Amino acid sequence: MISQEELASLAGISRSSVSVHVSNLMKKGVIVGKGYVLQEQPYICVIGAAFVDIIGTPRAPLLKGESTPGAVETALGGVGRNQAVNMKLLGLDVRLISALGEDVYATKIKDNCHALNIDITESITIQNGTTPTFLSILTPEGKVYLGISAIEMFDRLTPEFISSRERTINQAKVCVTETNLCESSLEELAKICKVPIFAETISVAKAGRLSKILSRIHTLKTTRAELEVLLKMPIQTRQDLKQAGDQLLAFGMKRLFVTLDNSVYVRSQEEQIFLDYFPTHVVNRTGEHDSFMAALVWAYVNDFDLTDAALAGVAAASICFESNNAVNESLSVMKIQEYILRFAKDRFGNVSI
Repeated sequence: MISQEELASLAGISRSSVSVHVSNLMKKGVIVGKGYVLQEQPYICVIGAAFVDIIGTPRAPLLKGESTPGAVETALGGVGRNQAVNMKLLGLDVRLISALGEDVYATKIKDNCHALNIDITESITIQNGTTPTFLSILTPEGKVYLGISAIEMFDRLTPEFISSRERTINQAKVCVTETNLCESSLEELAKICKVPIFAETISVAKAGRLSKILSRIHTLKTTRAELEVLLKMPIQTRQDLKQAGDQLLAFGMKRLFVTLDNSVYVRSQEEQIFLDYFPTHVVNRTGEHDSFMAALVWAYVNDFDLTDAALAGVAAASICFESNNAVNESLSVMKIQEYILRFAKDRFGNVSI
């Protein structure tokens, strides 16, 4: 511990000047506690869902009203949790803010986060609460055919709760969120957050929750169908995508990434890119968007330009495809670089606007 008087003596300035400097540094998050403790390493704050995935994978075409042979497995999931794990695999320091119950699944989520060194101390634990669950039925090709979510727990991530985590949010390098949060909580986050916000729309049903905070989003990761809902416009052609991008950039957004069937549309004020996904073996597509987002954050932290960020996202999604789980634990910086070197040559081109 050191006093302001001692700091003033060491620096050769007045105590009042020290007080002003300390106050400014605390507001910026550089000083994080009593005794003038400095923030050691930039971290990413993720605010989103952590739950259990129950995944059904058929071995034959799905027939309505009929039992289909296949496999059923349980895995840890949730968009926020998946994003956080992918970021950790890419070497980022991550703090996850979510809502957890008090059951065996919550214990598994907590144990997994602790094992990966993902900080969850700012999450809320609901006494006697039941961990949220997502049931997905896949097609034989690995795409989600039908999903059912029981995630009322995330109603506990209220605007008041989000506000109570303001310091943790604003001491981060980036705040990543997703639309499992309710609209009012997302609005509160936009109100209090002073760092870049990266947002992911997670479904058509919930995409519209971002509509009132578009001016506060730095980077948006979405799909064509979700973007149609968010902007209330049909998007069928490349020209439609350009018009959608124009609208979002007019709000002040810096980067837009829209996944299509097997490609991605990428946009900033200076560039637009259409980039095909890499030709990998698709086992499961349930976690592609979360891995893509994690790579975008990693690219941002490392000052990548738009093209390199897009390539990193596509590489991470392609790596995710090859796993049975929503997170491919073999993801790494080296593997992303390997995929880009192997697949990226001559697969995209800049288009002047």
